[in-house]
Amino acid sequence: MTVWTILRFFGVLGVLALMTEIWPSVHLGLFDLLLLAVVLALVDLLMSLIVGKSASAKNPSIVGWMVSVGMLYGAQWVLPHVRMSAAAALIGGTVLWLWGRLFPAVFG
Repeated sequence: MTVWTILRFFGVLGVLALMTEIWPSVHLGLFDLLLLAVVLALVDLLMSLIVGKSASAKNPSIVGWMVSVGMLYGAQWVLPHVRMSAAAALIGGTVLWLWGRLFPAVFG
């Protein structure tokens, strides 16, 4: 595990925490927030290992954006206390994907 991986994790955690405060249809407690960040990181890692880098949230194409949104929206069926609307997943996935494009060395 590198410093960049840790920075990426805390960056995603920060974006998710901001989503919880700003967006009214996202309901996450502190433990749920940490668990969601871990699940998102593991799913992204598994997808890049199984399918390849082209189907990863770190991909700068439209596929990467769709994977980001899909992982956020799909997490509510995996984690028991995570609830978010499709619009919240769309905006949150877009913010996470753009964050990865702005800081590719850390988040991409």
